[in-house]
Amino acid sequence: MKGLVTSRVLVSVAAVGAAIACGLVPRVAHADPVSDAKDLFTRGRELRTRGDCANAVGAFRKAYELYPEGLGSLRNLAECEESLGHFASSRRAWLDLSRALLTFPDKKYEGWDKDATEAASRLAPKLATLTIDLNVVGPGGEGAPARGVDVTLDGEKLAASLVGTPLERDPGVHVVKVTGDHVQGPVQRAVDLASGDAKRVALRVVVTPDKPAEPEVPATTPLPATPPPADDDAERARATKRTIGWTAIGVGAAGLVGAGISLGIRQSALSSAKDQCPTLSGCNPAQEPTLNPTVSRGQAASTAFDVLGILGIVGVGGGVVLLATSGHTQQARLVVTPTLGGASALWVF
Repeated sequence: MKGLVTSRVLVSVAAVGAAIACGLVPRVAHADPVSDAKDLFTRGRELRTRGDCANAVGAFRKAYELYPEGLGSLRNLAECEESLGHFASSRRAWLDLSRALLTFPDKKYEGWDKDATEAASRLAPKLATLTIDLNVVGPGGEGAPARGVDVTLDGEKLAASLVGTPLERDPGVHVVKVTGDHVQGPVQRAVDLASGDAKRVALRVVVTPDKPAEPEVPATTPLPATPPPADDDAERARATKRTIGWTAIGVGAAGLVGAGISLGIRQSALSSAKDQCPTLSGCNPAQEPTLNPTVSRGQAASTAFDVLGILGIVGVGGGVVLLATSGHTQQARLVVTPTLGGASALWVF
């Protein structure tokens, strides 16, 4: 009987031990943010009691981030920041506390809203404000857009909407820096702010313009080389034939004109000879010295008429034939009109 009781006691103890172990496992596996926040708050209070607000600030800030309902961390943070002379940071913390009290009302925080409002008003005159103005220009001094220009204040990027706006800052030295892909060298300025200061810093920033995008040239298929027309040689031959034809016609026309002039001289010599010797035969030998030149002139003119007439007829006729067989679209013809003492030639196109 005694052994049975002992066994039952051992079993019960083992069960209780297992239950306790199971209850401890989740606590080890999963950290409790509330507990961590309370530990950090306690650590911050110890540091503050020893007068070490510089290190207590980090503990209070982390505790509030882990457990926003623990407003004690936020109040201690505001008070430590003020004791360190960080008036802007302290005022922001007091204002955050004032807004948080509307969300987490609790009797233990009674009167804190009044304290937060009074502290924010008390710290306002102690703040320093800094206004940052940018003058963005191109390489030639012309105005340029601020696209791609980044402004940082104490290492924190400043939103573009805050440029030109008074910013609340703690007293001390603050560094303004301007960088960017197109900024010609970083622009930096250090500003020393005292309590109650309201300073403005103007920075001239030179930026290089964006390179214009090269237009895309669509790929084109090269056109095949156009072969020369098959009838180019024939056309050149026809053109040559037409040139020769017009040249022959010009020479022939000149020959006909010369034949006409020769005919006129022959007729004039013949008329003079008839005046001296009407029958042109059996004339008085005494007249021969004056008649011979006239006869010679008439014979020369007659010979010239024959030669030039043949040349003119052959030239004009050959030229007409060449033009007619050259494929020329224009139809040309020679109109020869007899005239007194000769003939006239006219080309009609």
